[in-house]
Amino acid sequence: MAVTQRNAYHLCGSPTSDFFHDLSMIYAKDAETPDGWNAKFIRVKPDKTWSIGPNPENLVEVGTFSKLLPMLEEDALIVPHLFCVEGMTTYRTFFENILRFKIVGSTGDAMRLASNKDQTRSVVSSKGIDIPLGYLIKPHEAYEDFCGHANFNFPVIIKPNSEDNSAGLTLAHNKEEFVEGLRKARDLDEFILAEEFIPGRELRVAVIEDNNDLILAPVIEYLVSPENPIRLASDKLETNDDGIPTAQALSSPVKMCCPANLDEELLKRVKKNAFGAHRAINARHFSLFDFRVNEKTGTPIFLEAGLFWSFSSQSMITRMLVSGGIDTSPIFSQIWDAAQRG
Repeated sequence: MAVTQRNAYHLCGSPTSDFFHDLSMIYAKDAETPDGWNAKFIRVKPDKTWSIGPNPENLVEVGTFSKLLPMLEEDALIVPHLFCVEGMTTYRTFFENILRFKIVGSTGDAMRLASNKDQTRSVVSSKGIDIPLGYLIKPHEAYEDFCGHANFNFPVIIKPNSEDNSAGLTLAHNKEEFVEGLRKARDLDEFILAEEFIPGRELRVAVIEDNNDLILAPVIEYLVSPENPIRLASDKLETNDDGIPTAQALSSPVKMCCPANLDEELLKRVKKNAFGAHRAINARHFSLFDFRVNEKTGTPIFLEAGLFWSFSSQSMITRMLVSGGIDTSPIFSQIWDAAQRG
């Protein structure tokens, strides 16, 4: 008996900027499709024109979304690869709640929360998860306002409140570096998050839903050092002279180790916090979290959330699973099946 192929669309590009469009295409071009699915790619460009095709290198432009919509299979699954805020939030909500497509990954509401670092901090902290001391610097505020409200010392992490991939991030050791970091961050966002810097180990943790259970993937450790205490945007993405991403970074002074060498007690605490964060922000199907392990207390400190998985060999969650000797194919299928069931 022939097996019925189910339909899916990898949703990629960006409705807002060339940066996010090209970033999306980097990940989408290597996105894998589980067995039993017939997948095509649909792309939106910053001018709001749409294309469709069998792969990202072979797309046919169809124009407006009203022209694309009749071409889509009604029972298809949407697999999003949009990284701009509008794509992560409004577009997910539109496809899921208005058009009634099933979607792989978190809802637009959960993505909106995760993209707001300050709100995410508040939500996970309310569940008893440790976070760094931090302060949200508002558009009208300057360094002096920060000093009047915050009671922690240098060094200080400064980052745009709604950017990923370490864009606009600065580790400031004094007032001059703080002011320059604030200026740089405000090129990307009006609201800036200033956090105490947590010396210690840096971990990336993935949570995967398996029916009613949560699974912790093998943990990544980024081997930060006094010479390279944080990961910068250049450690994550290659860009051209215009600042547009062209590929994932091929090398970084901050090396990666996976699985991380964690003792039983630390792993237990990291797992508890990661599962708690996943539930607190209402993540769906999978999630990614960054933690710092305070070198003085050994306490895992939540930094931020990222709810992405492109299902490619280069995706962080995929690399975590492979490093642990875990076959990714059944997990890919399980997640897509769960998404289609709703």
